[in-house]
Amino acid sequence: IEKTLGLIDSKEFQKAIDYLVNAKTVYILALRSSAALANFMGFYLSFALRTPSVAVLKSSTVFSRHCVSVG
Repeated sequence: IEKTLGLIDSKEFQKAIDYLVNAKTVYILALRSSAALANFMGFYLSFALRTPSVAVLKSSTVFSRHCVSVG
């Protein structure tokens, strides 16, 4: 973890936090095995942000369609 933290540019990290805090909606998309991590992230982000939207999708086709409609 320390090695990873050493690789992160603190200004860019703060910029990412600012984007999350100032966003109207935060979408967390997950596919298959990443669903648990998406729910975990959504749960903890809900303490600091407006309600994040977590979408756990069943197939990659649905995932790509959902990404296009959101983005």
